[in-house]
Amino acid sequence: RDYRIFAHVLGSENQVWANTDSPPSPPTSQWQPGLVVQDIRTLTIGQTTPPDFYDIEVGMYPPGEGRLPVIAEDGHWYDNRILLSKVRVVAE
Repeated sequence: RDYRIFAHVLGSENQVWANTDSPPSPPTSQWQPGLVVQDIRTLTIGQTTPPDFYDIEVGMYPPGEGRLPVIAEDGHWYDNRILLSKVRVVAE
């Protein structure tokens, strides 16, 4: 089955200030156990984005359906996204 990957730059209350949403390459239907996939995304912050610190979130979903769950190492359901890091936007 093919899935899509999203990456967002999030502000307060999960407002999206930058995003990318597309299938990875190779498509997930071609992934095999043990395969390591590097998926590079470009997130462009708009000129109107206020200076602040923003979260970067990523996740996957099948087209037309909800996000896939993220399972923690101990097997419990963690969330439907992963927060990777923060990015700082500064005024020019």
